[in-house]
Amino acid sequence: MTRQSALIVLSLLAAACASEEKTACTRDTDCPAGYACADGRCLPEVDTGQIQQDSAPPDAGTDQHFVYPDGTGPDGGCVPNLDDKVQFEEMTIAPIGVAASVIESEEVEVDLAGTDVGGTIHWDLTTVAGKPGTIAVEAVPAWAAQDFPADAYATELMSGYGLFFKADLLGVFQKKPSALQLIGLVSKKESHTNVVYDTALEMPRFPTGLGDHYTTTNVGTGYSTGYTEYNLPWVYDESYTIDVLTRGKLKLIDGLTLDALLVRVTHEVSCGVTLATNVAFMFVAECYGTVARIIADEDPGDELTAVKVERMWRLAAP
Repeated sequence: MTRQSALIVLSLLAAACASEEKTACTRDTDCPAGYACADGRCLPEVDTGQIQQDSAPPDAGTDQHFVYPDGTGPDGGCVPNLDDKVQFEEMTIAPIGVAASVIESEEVEVDLAGTDVGGTIHWDLTTVAGKPGTIAVEAVPAWAAQDFPADAYATELMSGYGLFFKADLLGVFQKKPSALQLIGLVSKKESHTNVVYDTALEMPRFPTGLGDHYTTTNVGTGYSTGYTEYNLPWVYDESYTIDVLTRGKLKLIDGLTLDALLVRVTHEVSCGVTLATNVAFMFVAECYGTVARIIADEDPGDELTAVKVERMWRLAAP
C-alpha cells in the first residue's frame, strides 16, 4: 500500500469499513503480506522509518508525530501549522479507488475524556480492541452518476436513515472551499435508492476550529424502496449539528500521535416527528482530516466521559 493510500482522509461523518477477519498468530510469518504479529493478532505494519519523535514534551514518552525527514506534512504537499484549525487546504481527499488500512471495533468502550497531562488532553485509542479493515473512496455508481457533479465521490454509510437502516447506502460527497458537502444518497443496488439533496449538508465547514457550533439541514428529493419492493418518494428532512468540543493529542497506533480536534456530530432524521437520531464523534487532524470515527450508543454531553460504542474505525498506518 502506498503512503498516499494509507493517508486516505474521509472527513466523512458517515464512513463504513469493509473488513476481513485476520487469524490469530504467534509470529509474523503467520500473517498476510503487509501485516505483522502483535499481541497474538495480525495488524498492519507501520513504516517506522518515516516517523520522527516529537522534540518536545516531557510526557511524550514513545509517542511520535509523523513527518517526512524534510519536515513536510503527511502527503508531501500539506504542512500542518498546528493552529488548532482545519482549513480547506488541510483536508485531503484520496483519489477514487484508493483504500487505507484501519482498525475496526464494535461494541466497545472509548474514553472521550482522555487523560490530562500538564493541561493537555491525551487520548489513547490503541487500548481499544479491534481488527484490521479498509476504507475507500468510490465512484458514484454508474446508474446514478448523471444526477451528480462529475467531481463527486461516494463512501458507505454507517448510520441509519429513517426507515432505511439496513439499506446498503452510499453517501455522495463534494469538496468545496467552504465545506465538505454531503449532496445525496445512492444505493449500490441499481434503482434501490437515489436521493439528491436540495441543499448540501456541510460536514464540516472550513475552517473547522475549537468552539465551532452549527446545524446544517436539508430536504432530499428522490426515492428509496426501503424494506419494500416499491420505489417510495423520499420525504425525510435531515439535520446534522456540529460541535467542536476540545483538542488534544491522539494516539492512533504505536508510533503515531497527532494533534487532533474532537468533534461531535448529532444526526437527526424527521418527517413531522423525529424518526431517528444518532451521535458520532470524530477526531480530526490537520492534513490528515478525519483519523477516527465513533458511533456512540448515547451522547455523554459536554462533560465528556467513557462511552459505549456501537462501531468505530481509526487509521491504522501513517
